Amino acid sequence: MGGARAVLLAAVLLVSGCAAGQSTPSESESATASAGRPSDDVIIAQPPGTLLGAEQLASVDPALRERGATVQRIRYVASSVDSTSDDASADSGSGGTAGDATDATGVEVTGVVVVPAGPAPAGGWPIVAVGHGTTGLADECAPSLYPNLLGTITPVTAALDMGAVVVATDYRGLGTPAAHPYLDARASARDLIDSVRATRALVPDTAPRWAGLGISQGGQAVWAAAELADDLAPDLDFVGGAALSPVADLTGWFDPSGGLALTGPQRSLYPLVVTGAAVDDPEIDPAAFLPDLPPETLAGLTGCAGAMSLDKFAAFAQFADADITPRTPEAADALRRWLAAGALPLRPAGGPLLVIVAGRDDLITPESTIGAVRRACAQGSPLSFLLRPDDPHADAAAVTDAVAWLTPALAGLGPGAVGVDCSGVPA
Repeated sequence: MGGARAVLLAAVLLVSGCAAGQSTPSESESATASAGRPSDDVIIAQPPGTLLGAEQLASVDPALRERGATVQRIRYVASSVDSTSDDASADSGSGGTAGDATDATGVEVTGVVVVPAGPAPAGGWPIVAVGHGTTGLADECAPSLYPNLLGTITPVTAALDMGAVVVATDYRGLGTPAAHPYLDARASARDLIDSVRATRALVPDTAPRWAGLGISQGGQAVWAAAELADDLAPDLDFVGGAALSPVADLTGWFDPSGGLALTGPQRSLYPLVVTGAAVDDPEIDPAAFLPDLPPETLAGLTGCAGAMSLDKFAAFAQFADADITPRTPEAADALRRWLAAGALPLRPAGGPLLVIVAGRDDLITPESTIGAVRRACAQGSPLSFLLRPDDPHADAAAVTDAVAWLTPALAGLGPGAVGVDCSGVPA
């Protein structure tokens, strides 16, 4: 135990900042990020999708610069949510249009909007909302603060190459004063949906037609958005969502005896999950789930992760099972209930959904996601399923299949012939 903790502390000191190799925000970008923000976590009396501000970014990734794209960082309003509510009743009819006075409140969220070079096509550009994978829980983990969007550049450029305007939300609580409700699917779905509305306010030459593309945490967000889009945004035309390695269901973290049964990579996610769960559920206290760590060490574990900062995760994986066992049965029950309440599907999808599963995923196991897919199929979701047997978690190579599925949908032709329908999902 002592040796593992020493390794952990050393690793956190080395990589507690953002991902290795990532560019950090410039002073001007940081100033832009804070300009005009509320001083604390407040409800904004503006309709969801309201554009609060936009700033063109001077420093952008070479892949976007080479395409001649215009990149702006935006602040917008996303609808607030009670993450413990029953979506079948609480969400139904609650969205309306962005001007619906019954839902004219929300929270501030940031993101980036990328506009292709050249004139818009007849009828306007479609929009692709990109959901990023886990970056961390701290404000500096907002992808919009970095030229390469903290590893999200591949799906963003892929969507741009489909002839779409792209919006990539940071999710609420990243880059804004509020705490980030990590893996709250209802919240991140709203962030995606309302980012599309904000994009339409920023870029007049856009159509109401939109699609979602997300990986890992972003895959969860896209899946949930496919389920909620019709009710929350009837003013928009949702044509499909591609969810790659989605965080669909973590209830399998608990074994039949009530204890945790985690792989090494799952242990790396564990501090973020319990810390993020506490944002939603006051019954969850991270101290009841984690070893006795100094606050700065915990901050390092839940801070800016990025795609390459694996050392600190490996260090946490060295803790013994007893160190990450919930300290009381009540604590275990509270986390189990929270995981079950957020497990996908929340409800039947209202539009086409592609779920791509990585066969060698030891973070979000294929079995857990396939089980969620089967439940979605039983509910009647219009779902396509693709298993990529040799892929690890969140393999960017799967974006090619997502593009092949989304491209005809964005053109109004329906999703492409990628994967199998529900009849072909493994038993």
